[in-house]
Amino acid sequence: MDGNVPKHLPRDAALCRLRVAQEALHNAAKYSGTSRFVVQLTGLANEVQLEVNDSGAGFGVEAPKQNRWDL
Repeated sequence: MDGNVPKHLPRDAALCRLRVAQEALHNAAKYSGTSRFVVQLTGLANEVQLEVNDSGAGFGVEAPKQNRWDL
């Protein structure tokens, strides 16, 4: 967490970020094939960013686009 993140976020905003981080870590643990993850919270001028990274192999971004359904 960097020094620009407010010490107190509104409860709903904090809970939302917690749930997003939980889901991202769950998916990374399930699909990445690695056990190393980095979670970073960064404060910017008008927002707080949550970033979750893993050291897994990843995937090509074009494959999911080709397999999506047009609704």
